[in-house]
Amino acid sequence: MAIHLQWLPSHCQLGYSTTSRCRGCPTHYDLLVSAGTHTKAELSVQELGVHLSYRPGDVVAVGGKVFLHQVGDWSGGERVCVSHYMKDKVHEHLGVIRPNWPREEDYLSLVGK
Repeated sequence: MAIHLQWLPSHCQLGYSTTSRCRGCPTHYDLLVSAGTHTKAELSVQELGVHLSYRPGDVVAVGGKVFLHQVGDWSGGERVCVSHYMKDKVHEHLGVIRPNWPREEDYLSLVGK
């Protein structure tokens, strides 16, 4: 299976935050891995009203093409995000149809009800 990994070095400019939507395929999750030496950061998903602590070693799965997510200012050192996502172009190139949207039943069947 072909996947795409991207190394996102963080940078800070006045009035700028790392914001993303539309990297991956809408029916897949983007996996975001926080790395670096920072001691405090917050990952926000505005449409859901969610604000998560985002420290080195944290891994977050987000519907990246569906939900706008961002990390604003951080403190205590350098911050890097490693993102893992699937692009529609991979499906097109391989001649594979895009998987369906994830459903609650898909997860419940894996862990029992």
